[in-house]
Amino acid sequence: MVTLPFAIFPAISEEITLDGVPYRFSFMWNFRGSYWSFSILDRDRTQLIDGVKVVLDYEMLRQFPTRKLPPGELWAVDPAGILQDIGQGDLGKIVEMIYFSEAEVAAG
Repeated sequence: MVTLPFAIFPAISEEITLDGVPYRFSFMWNFRGSYWSFSILDRDRTQLIDGVKVVLDYEMLRQFPTRKLPPGELWAVDPAGILQDIGQGDLGKIVEMIYFSEAEVAAG
């Protein structure tokens, strides 16, 4: 399991290695819609997905099976269970982005 690191800014870009492969994650706060979205690029900076809304307690990669995304699962989790929606200051502070590796998913 990997918890993605965050600084509190309206846009964040991080290179993160998942299941042995480096990816570039970009998280952006949508001021108009009041939600976080994310994009993933591969090591060649080819965009794999763009503008996917971050949703609590929902696996966010499974809906794109042909995009060469990390093979595990990506979840936005509120460990305290106090939020219904993710606010601008919540990601990385209250809400954690957690990646479960392919092996962890297979192990159940």
